[in-house]
Amino acid sequence: MLVANWMTKNVITLTSDRSMMKASKLMKDNAISSMPIVDEDGKIVGILADRDVKDASPSKATTLDMHELYYLLSEIEIKDIMTKKVVTIRADETVEKAAVLMLEGHFGSLPVVDEEQKVIGIITDTDVFKVLVDISGVYKGGTQVCLQIPTEPGSLMPVLEFLKNYGARIMSLFTRNVEETQEVKDVYIRIRDMEKPEFKRLKKDFEAKFNVQFWAVDPVHRVPCFNPHRSAATPAVKTRSAPCICTTLASLTVSGARRTHGILRCRGRESRIAWRVLKSSGGCREPLSRGS
Repeated sequence: MLVANWMTKNVITLTSDRSMMKASKLMKDNAISSMPIVDEDGKIVGILADRDVKDASPSKATTLDMHELYYLLSEIEIKDIMTKKVVTIRADETVEKAAVLMLEGHFGSLPVVDEEQKVIGIITDTDVFKVLVDISGVYKGGTQVCLQIPTEPGSLMPVLEFLKNYGARIMSLFTRNVEETQEVKDVYIRIRDMEKPEFKRLKKDFEAKFNVQFWAVDPVHRVPCFNPHRSAATPAVKTRSAPCICTTLASLTVSGARRTHGILRCRGRESRIAWRVLKSSGGCREPLSRGS
């Protein structure tokens, strides 16, 4: 998985001589937490995070009046508060490497540069989450099974042959990396939904033949809704074409809720229930429709 396929290409940048107020407004208006800082040729010279702006801003308990505060903030330039030693990554490197760099360095994002150190994109921890969600196929439903197999070569073939014989279609397959000295390793396989009798027979025979650790069903549902953090630069939209996507687990138990294929419907009484589920789980703060 290459960074080039997952990075954001239209990167918002500023030069180091611009004011902190300008950078703060840009990050707020575009809902971003960091931005690469470049020179006149577009080469990376630093990175500015929202925490840098926060640390450089006066305390709320300041005794300065509005005019003094505005003057003070307008005098602070990006070069005074940015991080100058920037960790970067190239577009032809892997997302896995980007994840390691962010994890080890406690970064939320990495600028993507070319051979001349010019900024051509940015990849964030959210992009890494998107990779996992996309390659796992969790939004498409299915069932995940975890089993342990020997680490010796060819040990996965009997599992794949078994699933093929039972008509199971594989959505994704992951194996956990272990030391060479270990004798077994975990394998995670997500298969597409099957008819109940067929799946019941597959599950029974699968558990009899292999060392199964668990079965998991992760029904998730994308619920379009109003974005409570919409910036002032973004025009207001109608409810049915709301901009943000929140995810609610349909597996949450809600008394009295009707379900369709395990997913809460967002109409009438169901919309009010879905709203309460989202609210209680820290999701969106407004329902799609409050219903009657």
